[in-house]
Amino acid sequence: MKKAKEERGKQENIVYDIRIELKPPIHIVGQAVRTSNAQQAKEQIVPSLMFDFMATRVNLISDRVNKQAFYGILDMSEESYDSDFFTWIAGVEVSSASQPPSGLLMREYPAMLYAVVTCSGIVPVSLYSYVYREWIPKSDYDNAGRYAIQYHGPQFRGILDTHSKVEVWFPIRPKVLEGEPVSPADQGEDAEDGPPIQPCDNVPCIVYDGADIDVLWDGHEEATRWYESHLGWRVEQKESWKPDPRVSEGKMTHMGSGVWLESVITRERLPYHYAERGTVDPTVRWCWKTQDIEMAYSKFKQDGIRASEMMTGLDSRRFFDIWCTLEGARLTIHEDPKMLVDGFHDSEIRIGVKNLEHAMEWYQRFVGLRLVAVYPDKGYAQFTLGVNHKPDKVRTWILEQLPSDSFQGNIDGTIRPRCFIENRDAFFDYHQFLRNNGVLTGDLGGFVQRGYVKFHFYDPDGNRFNVCAF
Repeated sequence: MKKAKEERGKQENIVYDIRIELKPPIHIVGQAVRTSNAQQAKEQIVPSLMFDFMATRVNLISDRVNKQAFYGILDMSEESYDSDFFTWIAGVEVSSASQPPSGLLMREYPAMLYAVVTCSGIVPVSLYSYVYREWIPKSDYDNAGRYAIQYHGPQFRGILDTHSKVEVWFPIRPKVLEGEPVSPADQGEDAEDGPPIQPCDNVPCIVYDGADIDVLWDGHEEATRWYESHLGWRVEQKESWKPDPRVSEGKMTHMGSGVWLESVITRERLPYHYAERGTVDPTVRWCWKTQDIEMAYSKFKQDGIRASEMMTGLDSRRFFDIWCTLEGARLTIHEDPKMLVDGFHDSEIRIGVKNLEHAMEWYQRFVGLRLVAVYPDKGYAQFTLGVNHKPDKVRTWILEQLPSDSFQGNIDGTIRPRCFIENRDAFFDYHQFLRNNGVLTGDLGGFVQRGYVKFHFYDPDGNRFNVCAF
């Protein structure tokens, strides 16, 4: 358990102590009723349902676990935001997602960060208003689901016992860059047992900074036009700049959103500025979202752009890959029906890994990714990093389980998501720290004495991670 923060709010002479905890996934089988706040106030629908379920229906559930506990769940997922109605589920935990007995339903709740409040006896209605209207807006978190879970565990002794305890769990996530982040990932069988892992002491503050796209010298202008035409990017800056003193000529074009097209002429293999072409694609996906994925897919196909089949990700969202320009730089496009604007927008980074549990620990310790939630049954985990120049925002990073027959080895793709370390001394210390700990780390590239400097390293699965400093 992680007691990350305490906030106190007084309503009806009650002090609410809020702590942050990562809870494992749970499967609930129970009985539901849809009612309204007005009806609940008159007829006490919820207590009646809880009593009826525990007295007459719970014995129908054969695979119940944790028999000292039961749950009451407020579910608003099917209601409009201004609705007075809600669904209440009285339930118990079961061992797996299976067909429930007739008249009951099954709900699956993923591993998740929760704001947890412990109440004595009865849960006051004012608690919900306080958490949603006061605590969350002022906190470092967003609401992560339109539900809340009441957990009646071994310390619950009935509503009249002054020593009785009930926990209320409100799903949350760190505040994000654009809209809601994607669902979290599976971390393996045992990874959810403890709190998020703290980074090593030598890991500096690392923030997302955009991406570099390595472009062949003779195709630089054509690539610029391609991205303008097919993705709607716009040139914001052009430089005849050498990104490394060993370069004889250089071109850099800023396409917005921290995206730089880079081309160099050099007589030696540079320690950072190089890429492999015509080989296996990286398992690091730089993802862009769009509202109408069907229209986007059709347009790319009509324009003769190589595109994969439409696929469904581990998080149930549809996506497809495209290969950009004649060099075949791969981008991933995924759907986001909640987008209010047209076009394509920088969304997230997805990294394929062989062992999700080990990768989760590695990225927390050596990169400082911040764990948001995990979905063990689906095979992926969600993390965040801060965003350069936007201190109040974060960017979503997904670790996802690869098929067992996936390619193994280091891959240097043409598209390189890039991160930034503000403290220059910390940047060089971090480079040495990684090498000292056996992480395969490239030599320093760029202007080491003074100026823009970069290096890259590989995770245990060969995924390339890129960092820079000024």
